[in-house]
Amino acid sequence: ERHRLIIIQRENVGTLLIERLSVATPVYSDISGSCFGMALIEADISGRIKEVLIGLGGVECEIFVADGLGNLWVRADPWEGVQMAAPGQAIPDLAPQVISRLADRGVSFELRQGNKYIAKRFYVDPTGRGVLLFARLPAEE
Repeated sequence: ERHRLIIIQRENVGTLLIERLSVATPVYSDISGSCFGMALIEADISGRIKEVLIGLGGVECEIFVADGLGNLWVRADPWEGVQMAAPGQAIPDLAPQVISRLADRGVSFELRQGNKYIAKRFYVDPTGRGVLLFARLPAEE
């Protein structure tokens, strides 16, 4: 049986919160099938999300990327651009329907309320923290 270890670490660097994803997996011989080492991959989740949001150019709505519990990693809006979250920062004014679903750990969901917001939580591993995408749409004019 092959195993891998996935760890998400939180680190405060000054006023910034850095989320790192580390994945360790054994490496097996194609010939003997025995384990002869380990591969370790580490990625700065917050930094990568920030790069993606900056790559969008300007945004016309508020976009929030958080872990599956609502702990904010990165946000983007038309007024201040892309910003890394401060430690302990949550998504401001999160819709009550979304808040009630956050308590169901390990359960993916997608919620929409007309032209007000879209929220989607998904998991790569059901035992992990997951990712929450929340977009507050601009008010209709």
